[in-house]
Amino acid sequence: MDEEQKAKTLRVWNGPAKLGIHHNGSHKNRKTYNNFKSVIDFKKAGFVVPDNLLLITCHNRKDSFFEEQMRDYGCNDYKVLNIDLLPWSNTLRLRPYVEYLENEAKDKEYVIFVDSDDAFIQRSPEYILNRFLTEYDCDLLYNATLWVKGYVTANWSACDQAVKEGRAKAGTPICQGSIDARDWAKKNHPGKFLNAGAYIGRKDFIIEVYKDVLNYVTDNDPPHQTWYTNHKKFREGFPKGCGSDQVILRHLEPKYYPRLQIDKSMKFLARR
Repeated sequence: MDEEQKAKTLRVWNGPAKLGIHHNGSHKNRKTYNNFKSVIDFKKAGFVVPDNLLLITCHNRKDSFFEEQMRDYGCNDYKVLNIDLLPWSNTLRLRPYVEYLENEAKDKEYVIFVDSDDAFIQRSPEYILNRFLTEYDCDLLYNATLWVKGYVTANWSACDQAVKEGRAKAGTPICQGSIDARDWAKKNHPGKFLNAGAYIGRKDFIIEVYKDVLNYVTDNDPPHQTWYTNHKKFREGFPKGCGSDQVILRHLEPKYYPRLQIDKSMKFLARR
């Protein structure tokens, strides 16, 4: 990196845009992280985790990108919840996660959660918490993304078997709830959608929301990619059994608004 590039990187680091958490995918965030690391001494960056805040991630292996960041920041006040799940499941991991919040984090009032491999925490958790409390009127704030996929986008009719068994009338869209949630999202935050890979909120409300999410989790949940490649398979009872916490949360978002919101301005938490 030449001197001009270094100066530009420093301006971004010190600039007014002060994005708290980047969640742009592992490749983009690794590049962003390495650029900052080349000009910033992370151990002098003032990375502080308040006593009432839990900084946490979940995975089924060790030495994630999240843990590398913690080493570089010189931070030991965090939790990696190692869960024995093979293959990894974004929904089945929620059971031990909620149990941990309820039973092992009783002294914490707030939680910052980030995905372990593709989120870069640029600012101190203390800074992130202060901004959440002073700038956002909600109890749970999610990362925003431009990616709309995660709703049922077809007005499917009930299948012949469902009609035959009396579970639906002919012509009834089984997935109307998801269609309604998609339309609600497009009206309330046009072009921006909930991303579940980074969020901050009040612990007790997070537990409440994720206990509701668990109502849609089954022992046989597939990896989340399965729903995105074959979502018609899950049309009955949707979003139950889809295997994607993000899909379930988008389905539930209107129910919990305004206590649950997304950073629709993408000025604080963003996946661009």
